[in-house]
Amino acid sequence: MIRRVAPACLLALTMIPATVLADPVPVTSGFFSVTGLGASAVFDLEGADYQAAGTWEPGVVGPDLTCFPCAAGDVISLDTSFLGSTGTGRAAVDGMIFPSIGLAANEFLFEAPDIVAPGITGSFTVTRPFTFSGRLSGFALSDPHQTPIFERLLIGQGLLTASFLENPNAGGPPLFSFRSIRYDFAEPAPVPEPATLLLVASGLGAARQLRRRARRSSS
Repeated sequence: MIRRVAPACLLALTMIPATVLADPVPVTSGFFSVTGLGASAVFDLEGADYQAAGTWEPGVVGPDLTCFPCAAGDVISLDTSFLGSTGTGRAAVDGMIFPSIGLAANEFLFEAPDIVAPGITGSFTVTRPFTFSGRLSGFALSDPHQTPIFERLLIGQGLLTASFLENPNAGGPPLFSFRSIRYDFAEPAPVPEPATLLLVASGLGAARQLRRRARRSSS
């Protein structure tokens, strides 16, 4: 049964040291989205024993930084970093629910391949794979020191969608400005068990021997 934590308990929890950070845990579903120049982030991140959703202060958004505006042929970064942004939202961690809590994005880094602005007219949208790493922490809204109640090292991957608007440029080359970027997380592909890898290797070896025998018999 999930145990609810009343708001009054949050202050008491700040007196308890945060759990020592262990190995990174995957973000298996959810999203991280920024819409508009210099905008805040909206997010909903979920993993095996945690879920956090809310908003964060603006960070460094690659397309926002490099597209003001972009001309055809310009290289556009799709990386995004939130290295110390704070915000508010809700969270559930290790069976405890925090309906209203402060949240911090520490060293959040989304990495993706660069793109080149196209030489065509009209707004455009691109999708690319991305990887993610970061540290999520929660703190009581009444705590001016933002002492962590919980922390999680996170990793993730998925597919981003970035949109760009065409800017009016009568008689000139196409110009584009950043509209939005959204990172949608996907569950990591399962790693094969050692026994499975052994079976695959054995099957490949047997197939190679059969091909060799067939070549010898035909010669």
